[in-house]
Amino acid sequence: MLAATMIALGIAHAEVVRDGDVRILRIRACADEEFRAREGWETEVREHLDFASRIFENTFGIRFNLLELTVWETDDAGQGLGDLVDELEAEIPLDGVDVAIGFSAQDPRRGKLSKYVALPWGLTPSLGRVSMIRAMVDDESYDLHLAVVHEIAHLFGAFHVVSQDSVMRETVQGPRTFQFDVENGKLLRFMRGYDFEAGVEGLSEATAARLTELWRRGGADVDANPLAEALFNCGIERYNAEEPEAALGFWQRAIAADDRFALAYGTMGVTLAELERYDEALAALHEADARGWPEAKQALWSVQSAMAGDTAEE
Repeated sequence: MLAATMIALGIAHAEVVRDGDVRILRIRACADEEFRAREGWETEVREHLDFASRIFENTFGIRFNLLELTVWETDDAGQGLGDLVDELEAEIPLDGVDVAIGFSAQDPRRGKLSKYVALPWGLTPSLGRVSMIRAMVDDESYDLHLAVVHEIAHLFGAFHVVSQDSVMRETVQGPRTFQFDVENGKLLRFMRGYDFEAGVEGLSEATAARLTELWRRGGADVDANPLAEALFNCGIERYNAEEPEAALGFWQRAIAADDRFALAYGTMGVTLAELERYDEALAALHEADARGWPEAKQALWSVQSAMAGDTAEE
């Protein structure tokens, strides 16, 4: 697979950059082959980012600076936005920029759903460094300007809300508004200096507590805590790097940030079982089961079987 061909070059090491009181968000944008089939695609990407930048600068003091526009060939066999995010993280370098923004016009529905079924605007790991924008044009309620504003806000930790009058609502359908709800507005002002290279590991305890407080007041009825999701993702990275103890530490922190996080309990339980820490694994998996993790019962059976096998061998 072709990873990426750069249209512009020459960027220095990434750090938080400011212009007076304005935070500069340095962006590497990329467009897949389906998006590039659209006439004037380069202009379209720039216009979407320029529009979103005006919203963020006027409201939060965050200005976007598009440093590179990247040609990106994606895997057409991918199963959806999650696969595209994985590709984006693996293939698009982040040297010298804060974040990478991907634009894709792949149809994740494979022609199986109604034209007017709500699909995500995109997919953005909370407090991460990549954002995937879904550029579909067959839904009359869809607005790519809204998608870009919505998804980039997730990079700073913004969460979904119930209100249809906020750009952070969950679904594409709804009024064309670029207003943020009160708590997300406070969060984005608070997080405008976020160091993307340091990530959530670089957040102070006070900052983490403030993020959780704003989420509890504004998004706890809809979303998991974005901080918890980011910590969970850090744990996955450590696990994939064959550092299970470090991974467990991140998952414990994710649960501390949001005790309802069933997937964190479940993943922790499975990992503890792999380490043959069966009693701890059972405790974590029971918590996952109580919170509705769909794989909990099978995982519990596997751990109990392993424990029975060990007992029989003795």
